[in-house]
Amino acid sequence: MSTNSNSQCPGHPPVDCPVHDIYLGVGLAKPEKHSEFKFHEFALMRGSAIVKALLFFGILILHWILQFTTWSYAERSAPMRVLWNVLATPLLHVGGSFANQYFWTVATANSVLWAAILTYVVPRLAPRH
Repeated sequence: MSTNSNSQCPGHPPVDCPVHDIYLGVGLAKPEKHSEFKFHEFALMRGSAIVKALLFFGILILHWILQFTTWSYAERSAPMRVLWNVLATPLLHVGGSFANQYFWTVATANSVLWAAILTYVVPRLAPRH
């Protein structure tokens, strides 16, 4: 920050610091307190709509990908079959012939249902400080 030589007081050196530091020096401003940023407290406890939307869409995409992967490997291994049965609950198991005809539509609706439930449950299970 440059200073104007006309505004200098005689006998005082020029001041080269931000205005906030000058205010701190004379006691007009309070120093900033630096604390550790805790994302889970900020995100889940504050109830921000953007954070809830990001959580919802993150769970939706993750569930849909896992559901697709486990469906494609369900016939090859028993652990994938078990995981597929968990991820396909409830809509794909109760859908019957409708689920057979419109499989990926019902699977996507199932992922939306999981995302909605988990978006509601996760903030309530998060540790509160």
